[in-house]
Amino acid sequence: MQLAAFFPSTIGAILILLIGWFIAGFLKRLISKFIKRTKVDSKLGSGKIELSSFSGKLVYFFIMIFVFMLALEKLGITSVLDPVKNPINGFKGYIPNIVGTG
Repeated sequence: MQLAAFFPSTIGAILILLIGWFIAGFLKRLISKFIKRTKVDSKLGSGKIELSSFSGKLVYFFIMIFVFMLALEKLGITSVLDPVKNPINGFKGYIPNIVGTG
């Protein structure tokens, strides 16, 4: 009986993880290709880290943090998320300023 009550939320969490993983991967490739087309990497010089690769990975991991937060909330595990929510909420408050500056 306990397993039947937990099954829908588990399936929902798995679906959230899969869909989020595909979206994060797509946006990572999209941003990396966009920055490569602007040729910013060649203008910055030959460094060990390319801006296109770094920014793509940064967006990927940022989205995956949100995906994991959603999946854990779907499973009812919220106490683990409290230390992560505060910095994320603080950063989300700065996003309009960052976009406005750009």
